[in-house]
Amino acid sequence: MKFLQKPGVLSCLPVAHKKIVVANRMKSMREELRKISKDFRDFKFSEGRTCTSLEQHDDDRETSSRLPEEPIIGRNREKQEIINLLSAGTNNDETVIVSIHGLGGMGKSTLAQLIYNDAQFKKYDHRIWVYVSRDFSLKKIGSSIISLIPIEGGQQNRDTLEAINQCLDNLLRGKKVLIVLDDLWEEKDNELGKLRSMLQVGKKGTTIDVIVTTRKEDIARKVSTCTPYKLQPLNDNTCWEIIKRYSRFEDQHYQERLEKIGLDIAKKCGESGWWSPQRCLPFVVASMCIGRAPLPCSATHHGETSGDHMERYTMHDLVHDLATLIMGDELIVSNVASKNNKTNSQKYCRYASVTKYDNTTKLSNVLPSKVRALHFSDSSKLDLSCGAFSFAKCLRILDFSGCSGILLPASIGKLKQLKYLTASQMQNDVLPEFMTELSKLQYLNLNGSSHISALPESMGKLWCLKYLGLSGCSGISKLPGSFGDLKCMMHLDMSGCSGIRELPDSLGNLTNLHHLDLSECSGVKEIPESLCGLTHLQYLNLSFCRYIGRLAEAIGSLHLDLSMNRFEYLPESIGNLKRLHTLNLMNCWFLKSLPESIGCATGLKLFHHFRALQKLHFFGCQNLESLPEGIQQLSSLQTLRLAKCHSISTLPEWLSDISSLKSLVIEGFDSIKSLPACIQHLTNLEELVIEGNQELQQWCKSEENKAKLAHINIVSSRPSHLFF
Repeated sequence: MKFLQKPGVLSCLPVAHKKIVVANRMKSMREELRKISKDFRDFKFSEGRTCTSLEQHDDDRETSSRLPEEPIIGRNREKQEIINLLSAGTNNDETVIVSIHGLGGMGKSTLAQLIYNDAQFKKYDHRIWVYVSRDFSLKKIGSSIISLIPIEGGQQNRDTLEAINQCLDNLLRGKKVLIVLDDLWEEKDNELGKLRSMLQVGKKGTTIDVIVTTRKEDIARKVSTCTPYKLQPLNDNTCWEIIKRYSRFEDQHYQERLEKIGLDIAKKCGESGWWSPQRCLPFVVASMCIGRAPLPCSATHHGETSGDHMERYTMHDLVHDLATLIMGDELIVSNVASKNNKTNSQKYCRYASVTKYDNTTKLSNVLPSKVRALHFSDSSKLDLSCGAFSFAKCLRILDFSGCSGILLPASIGKLKQLKYLTASQMQNDVLPEFMTELSKLQYLNLNGSSHISALPESMGKLWCLKYLGLSGCSGISKLPGSFGDLKCMMHLDMSGCSGIRELPDSLGNLTNLHHLDLSECSGVKEIPESLCGLTHLQYLNLSFCRYIGRLAEAIGSLHLDLSMNRFEYLPESIGNLKRLHTLNLMNCWFLKSLPESIGCATGLKLFHHFRALQKLHFFGCQNLESLPEGIQQLSSLQTLRLAKCHSISTLPEWLSDISSLKSLVIEGFDSIKSLPACIQHLTNLEELVIEGNQELQQWCKSEENKAKLAHINIVSSRPSHLFF
């Protein structure tokens, strides 16, 4: 009460409140000014100049008059139309300026190159190509023109615009000249007016033809002396011809399927309004390679490559500009060793890569608090403090794949938004219990973490987990009882988990599982019957599981890998795999035969059930003496590969019954001396590959046998692509 009675104490509160509001407003204004200043620096704006007169930083975009080595596809009609526009204005002695406008990357410069190199203009006295760029300067343009004209009597004065204009009048008078001004960005009327005046020599007997390329229609209209020429997109057929050339379509297999994909892409390219094959071909090639065995070298930066060279492509102008604009202040690469990182200036960063982390610098000192994706690269073994990630509450992606080892700190358990975690070669003895608190985690990669001896019993709390990589985690001896609660799991890689002796029945509860890799789980002796409930399973790898003697009834896998096993006979239950797509028996050295029937009572042929099987691969089955007759019932079989099956000496005549067969491969053994006469009845056979059997290769080359193989597109001594 005494406090309330004191005069002036409460009366000052409104004033203090106003001061706080003003202070907060000033703080916000300073933040806005910092952002504007940062954008000014990032976009390299120049003081006292307009946005159209930026300094030129895109030197890699500079063009010249030289045409590409390969002929240009399309644009012949457009070329002739522009030549006609130039010719229409040559009756008088005034300069003709034809401007070409259109979106970036459509081929304006290429069209100008075609005209520049046309035979008609090679007869002119001078042909001049000037790359204008964003850095517009009349002196620069005038000096460039003068420098490309042979001058008698020494160097001309180019210090002033007046001197440049007089020099141009003297040099161009009475001449026939073609000038190309490529990539014009200037928008000011007075500057464009001066440019037109500079080019107007206007003397009798003088012909000045000028081609200007620009992205903006307004600029084209201001500078042109006739109607501006708007460059239209290429038609679908021309786009397809370009795709065929750059994707090496003629050298590819399955051309019928690829042509459909390519035509769809060509149509979309035409509809999009822009098309530049050298710039957007990576996306085209990648799309056409979906579902195929290894990518051609023209798509090397999209995946595995064949060949020993790489082709470089440039990102399309629009894509590049958009990516730069969006990601400009959101991505940083922080080299901790440099000690020059400024967290305050990286306030808006959301994606970061930390290199050469030294375990001593606080991550909160080099990274902003709202970072969402973090990748460690080129770092040694990390032993982070318990609270290392306490500041990064927004983190969604955490990738330690660039580290030689990692001890996961407890603060990772506080990253409630984390969805992706790669911690390969983790050094923890057990997967920490706090990991199960990451309720939004969808991807967990622990491959190569041989130190792990156990997974937490509460593993089933990771409700959202879809991918789990445990490859090479040889220290794990069993899966926790709650493992079956991971109902969203789609991909489980347990290859190399040699310590596991038994698979739990709860594995059958993973009803969304598509991919299950148990290869090199050498301790596993039995596949639980519960796996039959995995109706979505598409891939099952049991290679190197030498002690498995039988398969569970009715496993629904589409791809079954039984390679490197000790089977002498395949179990009868394999006949229940009615959805089987690919069967791999590579290096089953002890395999003597395949079962012909499921049971004597029914008399059903084993392969009668495999109507979906498309690929059958026998590799290293050295004791297999003949192919079972049931193979002829594989109505969908397209690829049959026999490799190092030394006991097979002949191919059966009933091979002709496999009318769907497209590829036959015989490699690594020479016991087969000839092909059966039925080979000429395999009318769908597109490829015959023979390797390591010279006698059979010579048999194929004889004139008598060439007729039998005439219907086959490819007869090769080496395999042209991979099958598995």
